[in-house]
Amino acid sequence: MNKKYLYLLAAAHLSNDINTGSLPALLPFFVSFYGMDYTAIAGLMFASSFLSSVIQPLFGYLADKGSRQWFMAVGVFFAGTSLAITGFVSDYWLIFAAVTVMGIATSIFHPEAARCVNGVSQGARGKGMSIFSVGGNGGFGFGPLLAVFL
Repeated sequence: MNKKYLYLLAAAHLSNDINTGSLPALLPFFVSFYGMDYTAIAGLMFASSFLSSVIQPLFGYLADKGSRQWFMAVGVFFAGTSLAITGFVSDYWLIFAAVTVMGIATSIFHPEAARCVNGVSQGARGKGMSIFSVGGNGGFGFGPLLAVFL
């Protein structure tokens, strides 16, 4: 097991999932500042979760066809950038578009990263995937704290 790369992938997973984890903590701010109602907030959660889940198998298919390690960098970059954009726009549909891009970017990251975890874990794939998952769960846990702090 190549622990150095495994921990690096777990840190990347934290960086990626911190964006999705931050979104629920931002929703009250959207309600307060932009007057969004429950339908609008539900739409943002739909854009983040459902749409990324539906498209993720496409990126998994592409990851299976050959190494596309750049998917990981693109995913983390666009997930963070898209979430950041929500702080600079006030139009609901622009926020919706940014959150949609964030969800898609998150789904770009996961299949390629999981493929890499499988490679660096060698004979301890279960342990490797568990360490990788700690990064993602850390992102979901730390994201709301970071969003409220910022």
